[in-house]
Amino acid sequence: MKHLLLIILFAPVVSFSAIPRKKSSSDFVRALGAPHKIAVAEIYKMGPSAYRKLNDIAFDSSQPMNTRWKSFMVMTSIGNKKSLPEINKALRDKVWYMRSAGLLAMQKVDRKKSIEWAQFLLKKDPALLVRVKALDVLKDIPKDQNKDLFWNQLYSKENFHRDESLWIRGKLASHLADFPRKKDLKKWKKALFDKDVKVQNEAARAIEKITGKKAGSFSNKQKI
Repeated sequence: MKHLLLIILFAPVVSFSAIPRKKSSSDFVRALGAPHKIAVAEIYKMGPSAYRKLNDIAFDSSQPMNTRWKSFMVMTSIGNKKSLPEINKALRDKVWYMRSAGLLAMQKVDRKKSIEWAQFLLKKDPALLVRVKALDVLKDIPKDQNKDLFWNQLYSKENFHRDESLWIRGKLASHLADFPRKKDLKKWKKALFDKDVKVQNEAARAIEKITGKKAGSFSNKQKI
């Protein structure tokens, strides 16, 4: 008994604060709720299991949009190019905001592939907001193929609702008018008579850039 007491008295004191603590579920939730950069830094420290958890949440259809979006963006920021399988999966997701998130992530990870996907989504995606995001990816790329694509989409039936012009058409016209081509002058003259006032205004701006002359008011357009 005496020897046992001596062992207890002189045994080294262990500091539990020095022992690495396994991150709990509450730590993960708290980190995910932080601003993006902080969430990435904190969850990265939690290792591969946290990455898998982000993936599970991102593709769980029972989770709310904001949670899925945040989980996906944090996951792809951590994984970078290693997240390409998850990014490609998101781009094919049936939910529009996951396709939009996938395009945003691809833009950061692989610029060339993001352009290819943006061209495809601008033509084919049924969701207006995804098409708008695709347009944003393509707008600063000075390629004739994108200008031709923009012209085609300006009159695509997907960009009308019950014969009413959707707001993406104004954005398409605006991007085309920023650097108008002389060969498109005839198209711009036609656009002056578009039902969408925004398209009309962009047509007038483009014509002035091409010809050096003001298109004038709508009532005077026949004179051009």
